[in-house]
Amino acid sequence: MDIALPSTGIAILSKWSVRKEVEDGRLKIVNLKEGGLTRSLSLVSSKKTRLSHADKEFILFVKNYPLENF
Repeated sequence: MDIALPSTGIAILSKWSVRKEVEDGRLKIVNLKEGGLTRSLSLVSSKKTRLSHADKEFILFVKNYPLENF
């Protein structure tokens, strides 16, 4: 993953999405001191594609998953 490497900038990402890079020491987490940050998440699919049973189950899982675990 080459999202935010030394000398190339800053990115706001979920801890989950960069856990491996943090464990490897390639990225560092900088915690926000005040207020935190709220993000909206969206699931997107093509109108032309019929959702499979697995797709529908995944959507239900994401809708019901506690966001603080991300």
